[in-house]
Amino acid sequence: MGAKNIGFVIPLSTLRRVVPELIEKGCYRHPRLGVSGYALSPDPSRRVELGNVRVLAGGDIIVEIDDVAIDSNETLREFLETRRRFGQEVEVTFYRGDERMSTHVVLGERPV
Repeated sequence: MGAKNIGFVIPLSTLRRVVPELIEKGCYRHPRLGVSGYALSPDPSRRVELGNVRVLAGGDIIVEIDDVAIDSNETLREFLETRRRFGQEVEVTFYRGDERMSTHVVLGERPV
């Protein structure tokens, strides 16, 4: 019983990003934009339940962060996790209705 001869590979870029913070702080703080999202569908609104009440939810559509195209929640998560850090400022480009806008946001810490 028990596993033998099992190895795990960690990319060098991950080690360079994570290890210094582990040494300095004792933990790694994963970056978080602080938004909730869902995939777009042909229906521009989405029905959600808030308690016992159904409401339509909508909002801004994020299209870029720091000039990198964001086309899904997974792309957003991967971009933040591999290319940005907690506390770093990013430029978020989004659509609000038909208007393309951008703002600067300081990344928070993802809860564990």
